[in-house]
Amino acid sequence: MKKLFFCIYLFAFIACKPLQYEHQSAYFKIESASEQAWTGGAAGSGSGINYAIKIWYTGHADLVFETLWIDGRKYTPETREFGKEGIIEGVDILCNYKAWFNPATEVYSELPEKTKDIPKYEGAALLKYSLTGKEHYFIIDRFQKLAPLNYP
Repeated sequence: MKKLFFCIYLFAFIACKPLQYEHQSAYFKIESASEQAWTGGAAGSGSGINYAIKIWYTGHADLVFETLWIDGRKYTPETREFGKEGIIEGVDILCNYKAWFNPATEVYSELPEKTKDIPKYEGAALLKYSLTGKEHYFIIDRFQKLAPLNYP
């Protein structure tokens, strides 16, 4: 009976363990993280923000970047691997949103809704990735603000 209670206690302890966040990773190094506001010049072309994160692999190149939370909003990032001579050396992670107003269709926005199921963290963003099926969370402390793009 003691073994049963011990197993239940151990399972509850493991299941209720808070998420472990990383500020450094053994698998990659963030070279840059930036955000850039933009506005379109043509009527109805909209405006938005582009987020870009450049990552260099320092370990496994088989990481899967799944989710990026910024300001309470959940993004599914677009990834572009880079390298030379057929060797993958890193990945660019891109997220953006666009919103515009058109009198015929009213307001349209690709901005994700704020979500309540966001993990609690302190920083500019939280990046969820997996390696061999195990989830990891990495905190991005801040984004460098780039000059806005104002298209003609």
